[in-house]
Amino acid sequence: VRGIQTSIVKGVVPPVVEVEPITRVHVDGKSACEVAKEILRQVPPVVPGQEGKLFIFQGLSGTGKGTTVATLKQKMTNAVTWSNGNVFRVLTLLLVLQCEEEGATLTKDYITTERVQRLMNCVHFGHYRGKYDIKVSGLGIDALVSDIENTLLKEPRVSKHIPTVAEEVQGEVIVFASDAVAKLCKEGMNVLLEGRAETVNYLRSPFRFELVVEDPNVLGYRRCAQRVMAQALQALQGQSSVAPEHMDSALQAALADLALQYGVDPNPTKQAEPRKAQLSLSPA
Repeated sequence: VRGIQTSIVKGVVPPVVEVEPITRVHVDGKSACEVAKEILRQVPPVVPGQEGKLFIFQGLSGTGKGTTVATLKQKMTNAVTWSNGNVFRVLTLLLVLQCEEEGATLTKDYITTERVQRLMNCVHFGHYRGKYDIKVSGLGIDALVSDIENTLLKEPRVSKHIPTVAEEVQGEVIVFASDAVAKLCKEGMNVLLEGRAETVNYLRSPFRFELVVEDPNVLGYRRCAQRVMAQALQALQGQSSVAPEHMDSALQAALADLALQYGVDPNPTKQAEPRKAQLSLSPA
């Protein structure tokens, strides 16, 4: 949200946009296939030769946006997915290179609208080597994102600056994504895009879906359980067999560590006898 407000203040995006009606899809107790089928019943059939359409998906983290989009991609004709992640990484890389060239430090003050606009001129979306891709040309780089997404774009000098850069360039990335998506749709591709409402509101499409759950707290419980389990598994890594008491100790240690991170008492006063749960470390 702060990133959008920054872009509004800079005049990169307008403060108010008119958003098309959003269809809410309840995902409680439904598989990705069931959610995808429900969405497909609400969209017009794909007609060969016509322009493609943009399908936008929003919702809280954990509602299954990514899984739903992946399922729809398999079921729809000429479907492609769009992610802004690599655009943020490309801009971060270019800013890092610019700083190294100038002997400067990458801070919020360094990321001016004028500097970002100049660097955006080094980034192009189009059809290269038989496929759609993002091309980077400038500051010593002449490459497609697909060639550097797992190398240059994942270097620590890039990753550590992404939060700072992302907050300052939301508007520029939105404009770039809007133009890229328009090109894909014009070529007959159906684009599946997921993101936060504050960002996707700036993209125009009548096909908008929000994945929702009846009780959003459940998402927090599940995310907490995933983090505790992941930390416990890491602590038990390399052990061929795990005794129940060691499993319990690893889970309790992970839970206590997570509680301390958030300033929560890991041993609150118990009002009732806790219910015992069966936990398994075996992959599902």
